[in-house]
Amino acid sequence: MNRLIPLCLAFSLLLFQQSVKGQFAFNILVPPDGVYTKAQLWNLSVSYSGTSTCTAKIQVSVKSSGSGQLLFTAASASVTIRPGVNALKYQNLQPITSLSGGSASGDPSGLMPPGLYRVCYQLLITSTESV
Repeated sequence: MNRLIPLCLAFSLLLFQQSVKGQFAFNILVPPDGVYTKAQLWNLSVSYSGTSTCTAKIQVSVKSSGSGQLLFTAASASVTIRPGVNALKYQNLQPITSLSGGSASGDPSGLMPPGLYRVCYQLLITSTESV
């Protein structure tokens, strides 16, 4: 049975000369075991404890759990992260851009290849503004 292993949620904040005060937490909305589409990787919520609004991109890297081989890396368009819980869906993060030429395409259309994966998310802060 094809299944996506429990997501190893590794995220980092890359601050581009911006001051962000607060913590970010991801909650990945993964369907039950079965066949996964690449678009389902982009359904998540981001909780933010700060008081300023941020603009950020979400970057996803998918690696084989066994070999560690990179399947693909892709990034979302810019999205606004407000204090509190931010529900993000594939449709809100368009366009998704493939960033690397791993062994699979980062194009979000289509199914994930069969296998076990480690999926890492990064929140790339591009700007902040006071509320």
